[in-house]
Amino acid sequence: MASVRKLKKNDPSSPWIVEYTNPSNGKRVRATPKSGLKRDAEELRRKIEREVETGTHIQHSLSPAVAEVVAVWIEVCRKRMLADDMSPETFHSYTGTIRNHIIPQLGSMKLSTLTLPKLQAWIDGLAASGKGVATIQYARLCLKMAISEACRLGTVGHNVMAAAPLRLPRARRPQIVIPTKDEVRKLIAATHMPFRLVVSTACFTGLRQSEIRGLTWANVDLVEGVITVQQQAMTRKPLDGKAYGLRRTKSCAGNRVVAIGEMLREALVEWRTKCPPSHLDLVFPTLAGGPIHVSTFRNDKWIPSLKRAGMLDAEGKPLFHFHALRHVYATLMIEQGVPPKILQKLMGHASIKLTFDRYGHLYEQHEKTRPALGKIDAEFRLEAA
Repeated sequence: MASVRKLKKNDPSSPWIVEYTNPSNGKRVRATPKSGLKRDAEELRRKIEREVETGTHIQHSLSPAVAEVVAVWIEVCRKRMLADDMSPETFHSYTGTIRNHIIPQLGSMKLSTLTLPKLQAWIDGLAASGKGVATIQYARLCLKMAISEACRLGTVGHNVMAAAPLRLPRARRPQIVIPTKDEVRKLIAATHMPFRLVVSTACFTGLRQSEIRGLTWANVDLVEGVITVQQQAMTRKPLDGKAYGLRRTKSCAGNRVVAIGEMLREALVEWRTKCPPSHLDLVFPTLAGGPIHVSTFRNDKWIPSLKRAGMLDAEGKPLFHFHALRHVYATLMIEQGVPPKILQKLMGHASIKLTFDRYGHLYEQHEKTRPALGKIDAEFRLEAA
């Protein structure tokens, strides 16, 4: 059991301390509350006893700093990446977030002193410095995962971030920009081959940019008219020094089979005879046979195509991103009455919630118009009779 006493028995100015036995090594330990007051020492005693009883107590002097904890977690992530259990893109986003938003503010702080008020002040500080909501939420997630890993390894007793929710800035979901059918026609007409076929593939299959860049002929059945999505092109070069290549899809839900229309199938049949050779069997390779790098894709292919189509604003910025073509496909499917669950599978979404979050409003619009369309059909059928 822990006990509370003065550090110096006969000294009125002496602080009150807590003495207890560290269960991990059996040694007697002293802990002093910051104020040195008896009431705070009693509160500290109760806290220590609860932690000892639940097996979550870590002695303050042995508690690691935040920087040490996140360094251990990043090393775990690096090993996962090298084992192909994490994408290089995800690993780099973790390291960048830690370097820019966690270490400068919290790195020197011991985990035993990390409290919810301090974490809330960190969140508020990021918001006050102009960081976006998504950036703040991602930084919080990274720190929480790092501390969870420390808990798993026994370095800390509990995850303070799991104790109570932090108050995060309210996220305002940006409105999805969906090109109109006329804009799609105009864009396709202004795009040069073979990138025109890349744009058409995005519009009429809903594949992500990385999935198109990593698409192989082995996964395109030109007889049955289907594309099997199983992999994607890397955006970042692996740390092991290998060249940009292919890796599995974003999630298990990303593995899917998508039917293609006759127009796109015929275009792919023709392109098959002209496609440059590729050691990876890519449908849209570079002249060297590898996948198109993401910066080349944007700066040398996508932006010039938008410019020719007159789809840059006054500042020369795109009216919409390439990912918007994926929304075009979803919209076309909804217009044709494709049920939400089928659309989820076609889009490779991990959950139906994501599908509804993105496109639920479009389903609502079409559900409202269908009864009216039914009445119109009935009216015109009577007139024809």
